[in-house]
Amino acid sequence: MLAEPLNTYESWSLTLPTIPPRSRLYHLEPVGIGTPYVESLTSYISRLADAHSLYTSTLVLRELAKASSQPIYTGFDRSSAINGLINMATSWVSALESLTLRNDLRFLTMLTWAEVLPAVGLTRKWKAWCPTCFEEWRMAEQPIYDPLLWTLQVIKVCPYHRQYLQLKCPYCNQDDIPLLTWRSRPGYCPKCEQWLGIPLKSVTSQIF
Repeated sequence: MLAEPLNTYESWSLTLPTIPPRSRLYHLEPVGIGTPYVESLTSYISRLADAHSLYTSTLVLRELAKASSQPIYTGFDRSSAINGLINMATSWVSALESLTLRNDLRFLTMLTWAEVLPAVGLTRKWKAWCPTCFEEWRMAEQPIYDPLLWTLQVIKVCPYHRQYLQLKCPYCNQDDIPLLTWRSRPGYCPKCEQWLGIPLKSVTSQIF
């Protein structure tokens, strides 16, 4: 009786594949880097928290505060400094970059202008926004965010829609809103959670 011929099967490599480093948090891409409407770091933090279905306070206290090599100030009443050009901005950038494995988050602050602009009076303490920008981004299904430009004290008017930036929620009349709160969400009031976008034709404070 003749033996059956042996079958040859493909060989499998048992070498483990090279796995690139994994980030602790999502490698979320910032909006508008390299443009005048680059996202602010406080906005990025809010969007990152929302991407993880977390309150901003949870992300800050459980992740950022632990990841920073230096103590970071977690009081949201001083959140304007996060977008500025002092040590607080550096600490937050470092913590976020270590968690997301990004290397471009400093461009969401004024740190690149540290040798040109004064720190005092540079960034506004309270949130400001253009309701028409929010509405147009939502209608176009684009990311909703707060540009770094809106956080500068000298900027009072939206350069695209030529209307004053809003400082007060039209629903609950909340003003003096910190740039970062315990439940921040770009485009929404952190107190009443109402959408802050308004079509241009409904705005009465347009500048011509």
